[in-house]
Amino acid sequence: MPFSVMVVDDDEQILVLVEILLRRQGYSVLKAPSPFAALDLLGGNKPDLILLDYMMPGMNGVELCTHIRTNLGLDKVPIVMLSAVDTEEFIRVSSEAGANGQIPKAEMHRRLVQEINNFLPTAQLK
Repeated sequence: MPFSVMVVDDDEQILVLVEILLRRQGYSVLKAPSPFAALDLLGGNKPDLILLDYMMPGMNGVELCTHIRTNLGLDKVPIVMLSAVDTEEFIRVSSEAGANGQIPKAEMHRRLVQEINNFLPTAQLK
């Protein structure tokens, strides 16, 4: 059974791009177009890894990460934050919220699969 990755981003193009990249690598993908849709999905699913957009309306990725870590019992699930910004502040704030890693969206195509493979063993893929 392939590892599952939840992708949370309010940009439909990012959701589709990430889904294509991950499915090509053999991952199962759950897509959530908002933090609230992610919370609904997490009610019935436990992904092996979660990718969160840093800036979303209603609840940003830091708030969602904190909520996942403190309220949903998913403290062991790796969370990687995606962001259009690549600053020390982004790294600090997302790390403090419980994110295990950060990927600037400008480097996403190049780094995404590599970062996920750091958290999920590739031996069980395909």
